[in-house]
Amino acid sequence: MLASRVRVLGSGRSQKNDPNDARSVAIAALRSDRLGRVRPDDRARVLRLLAKRHRDMARLRNKHCTRLHALLGELAAGGIGSELTVSKANAVLDTVEVDSEVTRHRVLIGTELVDDIARLDNMLKASKKRVEQGVSASGTTLTSIVGIGPINAATVIGYSGDIDRFAAKAQFASCNGTAPSEASSSGRVRHGRTCAAAARSTTLSTSQRSVSCATTARAAPSTTAKLAEGNRPKKRSGR
Repeated sequence: MLASRVRVLGSGRSQKNDPNDARSVAIAALRSDRLGRVRPDDRARVLRLLAKRHRDMARLRNKHCTRLHALLGELAAGGIGSELTVSKANAVLDTVEVDSEVTRHRVLIGTELVDDIARLDNMLKASKKRVEQGVSASGTTLTSIVGIGPINAATVIGYSGDIDRFAAKAQFASCNGTAPSEASSSGRVRHGRTCAAAARSTTLSTSQRSVSCATTARAAPSTTAKLAEGNRPKKRSGR
């Protein structure tokens, strides 16, 4: 942003090329007194690595569970209707009567998938402990927010980095996509809620939106609570 302002003041246009961009960045860095000093943040990088590793293993487990669900549906009527676990899958595989080569190979592949899921379960448990230790060592207070556990806290810290580089809360909100957006109409100026203003759909912004919206979500009364108090929902007028 500062470099763009330098280009506008220098030439009246914000378009850039490599030499012009390098010159504008150098001038902005020389003249601005708001720039933060660059320093390594090993703690945040470690949490980012741990969070990404945990997320990748969880996604791989979900893929194995999806494949096993489909396979068990071919071996037993209805397969497993509830949440798939290793014990439930083994129980279904034990009841299958092997009467053909196709069935035998389905059972074999199903057993291998169950073993993969069991192995990933153990790895996820160990990964979660590493993440918890890393978050605890960071001294963050994010986990004190209802709904924010060690995995979300590690994601926010790991992908946000050192937030001290932001001069104000509004700059951080603008960076992570949680800043309010203007939603004006009919000459009435108003701003949308912070939760609805976030436009980015990455893992980072999702976790950061959950932190920004935690207090708002707790404060908003639910429809059930309104009905319990005797309040009727408003009917929409017909057009």
